[in-house]
Amino acid sequence: MKKHTHFAGKPALEHLVEARKKGSAFTQEAHASELSGFLEAGVRATQETVALFLIFLPLLHEKLLPFYPGFFAFTLAYSLWRGSFSALRGFGKLERLHRLIQEEHWEITHHRDQEREELEELYRAKGFSGEILTHIVTTLMSDDHRLLEVMLTEEIGIQTGRYEHPLKGAVSAFCTSLLCSLLFTLTWSFGGFFPSLTLCLGAMGLANLYLAYKERIAKTASTCWLLSLGVCLHIGSYLLLLFFQEL
Repeated sequence: MKKHTHFAGKPALEHLVEARKKGSAFTQEAHASELSGFLEAGVRATQETVALFLIFLPLLHEKLLPFYPGFFAFTLAYSLWRGSFSALRGFGKLERLHRLIQEEHWEITHHRDQEREELEELYRAKGFSGEILTHIVTTLMSDDHRLLEVMLTEEIGIQTGRYEHPLKGAVSAFCTSLLCSLLFTLTWSFGGFFPSLTLCLGAMGLANLYLAYKERIAKTASTCWLLSLGVCLHIGSYLLLLFFQEL
């Protein structure tokens, strides 16, 4: 009866596959595979901030949006929002991580026989068998703390030590967004339209190169595509501005 409750009438191996899918869903972000760390939060904030600048550039160029204090106040408010949003998302992920840990701890406490069966399947898949397999499983089952760590890593596929405190990502996102705003402000004040556009596209390209390197995808192709999207975003904003001006 216990096995049916824990495995839902399925073999241990199939239960492990479903557990790994659950862990995979946790470690995926909406945009791409998760890159944990405050640097990644700052790079994401850079991309989003620059995209906003590309949208607002036509308004600034046509003097339809006052640079001082309107645009500067907006960029400061956006930086605060970006940092707060990063913190909110980080604490939400941390809460989901704690829930997974609690669920696995409950399973270890209440379904030890089934957890042992899962361990045997995991290490049998790694090539262990016979007395060595029995020794490994018995050793891990004797230490609940170690068993929990192994099950989180091997069964669900998450490593708790790689997740940083959400406030680090929030501070990184805020500071990066604010720094982009200040650089854009200085460039617009002393250089005007074309240097500001060049700064935006350059920052977007560098941010994407970093993400492409971390995600191990084609750097040149992904950067060219992103820059093309940035240019289209800017041109589309300008065309929409002209359209509404003609109305």
